[in-house]
Amino acid sequence: MRENIIALDVPAALRGVAQRLMSEPYSFETCPTFTIDSIFPQELYELTHKYWPSRDLFEPISYGSTVAKGAYEGRHNLLLKDEVVQSLPESIRVFWSYVADWLNSTEFIQSMVDKCYPVLSERFGDSLPGKRFFARSLLTFDDGPMALGPHTDAPSRAVALLFYCPPDERAIEQGTSLYVPKNKAFCCPGGPHHDRSHFDLLRTVKFLPNRVFSFVKTDRSFHGIEPIKCDPSLRRMIVWKLITMN
Repeated sequence: MRENIIALDVPAALRGVAQRLMSEPYSFETCPTFTIDSIFPQELYELTHKYWPSRDLFEPISYGSTVAKGAYEGRHNLLLKDEVVQSLPESIRVFWSYVADWLNSTEFIQSMVDKCYPVLSERFGDSLPGKRFFARSLLTFDDGPMALGPHTDAPSRAVALLFYCPPDERAIEQGTSLYVPKNKAFCCPGGPHHDRSHFDLLRTVKFLPNRVFSFVKTDRSFHGIEPIKCDPSLRRMIVWKLITMN
């Protein structure tokens, strides 16, 4: 395993991924978004499947979060923070250490802040230079019935990168959906998931292998998941969120 990872030079491959992310412009829909296909080199994408952690290493979304126990029972997360990654089985630890180090690095965080600075400036105004940002990175899969009502994300969140990691196209219709409120004046600073009937579906991003979808959190960044039935081997993602707590 180590030989395959070292031969690929995972850190160098991830630096190439970062360059593609930074060079892709945002377009404006309900909020700034972009989509990139084949975001990882194919060899690297195949390793995400080869070393995907076993189900028993994931926790329900309600574990250690503000999500109510029993809510969204089909979603399971594995945080890519140091103490969790270091506790992974040795057979997969090296690979996910590379990924976690990249996603959580000061360099990557600052690059995303710089990329999104104009939009972040509109949101935070004169307080932006004093903001402290950090990353919340995780692996996630969904199992069984799933639906997420339209929401703009928690107020502490600033930018999202959703790396879609299915092995094939069987879950193609299960991507992130974008919504427009029927009341055109309605906006939300973040937190609650709203009643779907109060929104029109703008579009659903195709859940294609090796695709990344990104959006910048605003008071109009309404997104969610239409009602679906998930196979845990298909609806997999690497999720990165830029967070500010001050």
